[in-house]
Amino acid sequence: MNYVKRIAEAASRVWTCVTGSASNGSRGSTALRFALAVMVLMPAAVLTILMHDPFAISAIASTTAIILHAPRRYHQRPQRILACYVAGLCISAPISIAAAWVGAPALLAATLSAVIIVATQPGKVHPPTACIPLAIATPSPDLMALQERWVSFALLAFTCLTVLWALTVERLCGPPEIGSQRIPACGVAP
Repeated sequence: MNYVKRIAEAASRVWTCVTGSASNGSRGSTALRFALAVMVLMPAAVLTILMHDPFAISAIASTTAIILHAPRRYHQRPQRILACYVAGLCISAPISIAAAWVGAPALLAATLSAVIIVATQPGKVHPPTACIPLAIATPSPDLMALQERWVSFALLAFTCLTVLWALTVERLCGPPEIGSQRIPACGVAP
């Protein structure tokens, strides 16, 4: 939790440095989204490179864009995006592992998973879910390594969603008012 607190504090400093204030208009909002996207996506890319197993982070990048442009909606129903990621992983990982087991091409398995996701509810609710199978589309040396890559991707995705939650609390949403009572953290009552 100390990590989340430090990220929230860093986001506050970025907010002040980049925009000067909350009322800086559209240009300030764009600059803030840029800074917050850098804070999420660059460490994700660096981490995958350091692991010597770079993922395609298109699903995470697309989700980041959606959340930074509509943070209030994310804070009202974060379980929707999380459920779509879980569904995407539950569809993609077994298909890619089965394909590796029988010697089928990884890209073919990823495409089959993407087709299933696009045709089902996760693709409708959160379209970036269709990018999840393509995160692990390169061949793996063995089944254990492939399973480890899926676990690593799942942890990275969950971490990015958590960081996005911390970075957008009251930064982009602002505390809403209901009557004379201010409700902190994008409408989540204390």
